[in-house]
Amino acid sequence: MNFQKKLLSKYKLKDVYGKAIKDKRGGKNNIHSWDIGLKGDITEEQVALLDSLLKQRRNKKWAEIIGIQWMDGMPLTLDMIATFFDSPKLAEMLDDLVSKGYLSFEYPKKLVGNKRVSDKTLEKGYNITTGKLSFEFTKILSPYETTPTLVATDVRKLAVPVSNGIRPLTVKEGLRLFGFPDNYELSFLKENEAFDLLGNTVCVPVIKAVSSKLLKTYKENRG
Repeated sequence: MNFQKKLLSKYKLKDVYGKAIKDKRGGKNNIHSWDIGLKGDITEEQVALLDSLLKQRRNKKWAEIIGIQWMDGMPLTLDMIATFFDSPKLAEMLDDLVSKGYLSFEYPKKLVGNKRVSDKTLEKGYNITTGKLSFEFTKILSPYETTPTLVATDVRKLAVPVSNGIRPLTVKEGLRLFGFPDNYELSFLKENEAFDLLGNTVCVPVIKAVSSKLLKTYKENRG
């Protein structure tokens, strides 16, 4: 409920149709936790700082300066951030964002085998904290657009806009999106089990269309 209240205090319902909720990605169709003050109110300057850091933390030049192999999202030091965001209150703003949970203050990571391991010989830096599955919802469906692919990891975090706000997608709605008939039921399963199945199923009308085409081609070639 806190998420919904924060979201709709900043945006009209129609303006969030089709929006994704992710902190580690940008773009016009994405809303960040700091855009709605989800972890605490911050200033417009802090929002601009986070937007800048979001882009810069993926810049490959920092990997060479830090002395690590490039990876998608690296912690940047105060001095590094000062090169692209000039403010006399920079250190104070960064510390406040850490205290509220928008940023972490962490060591850069190096690759050891296939794992990322903190390198404590290097200077700590500031990094975006949360990924897309950290929030109540990760995507708000649009009544005017094609539904995105439903996958097991986040199908339970899809939101449906309704007259008084947003709510989670139901299992029945998920079945309909995959083309199952209304008499098909998963009510014998727990909700999380049903959503896991939905995230790993196929779209029934697509399979039917492909099968019909294959059968028609087989009959024609045989004839």
